[in-house]
Amino acid sequence: MNKKIYTENKPMDKKTVLVECRNCSPFVCNITSKKSITLARVVKYFEDTEDFIENYDSITILGNISNINIDPPEPYVTRKYYLENCRDNHFKFWRGELFNNGDVLCSWGRIGTTPQSKRFNRVGSAFLTDKVSEKLGKGYRVA
Repeated sequence: MNKKIYTENKPMDKKTVLVECRNCSPFVCNITSKKSITLARVVKYFEDTEDFIENYDSITILGNISNINIDPPEPYVTRKYYLENCRDNHFKFWRGELFNNGDVLCSWGRIGTTPQSKRFNRVGSAFLTDKVSEKLGKGYRVA
């Protein structure tokens, strides 16, 4: 006779807990468990693993906490130009990149060498367009 064994995939219980101990700064931790998380189980855990004394220290199970990133997003390139001037044995290049925050990064030099570069903060697309026009007027071409 074959017996079928059914296992139940219960979701993990998750709680955010504020721990305030007399011997350290308060801290927040995320707790997960296969069993239901109760205040008594959390206190028992900290009594067993930390220098936690229920009469002097406290644990608060918090509600849902939103995760908020307060760092500004990283700028990313929205437009690029790469121009070369190979007339009269120049073999120069110029590259312009416009970032979503309005910065423009210009790089230039002889083809095959390490370029020089300069970042212009918050100058926008008109600045980049003017630079491209200037370079085209000096004999550079889109590569």
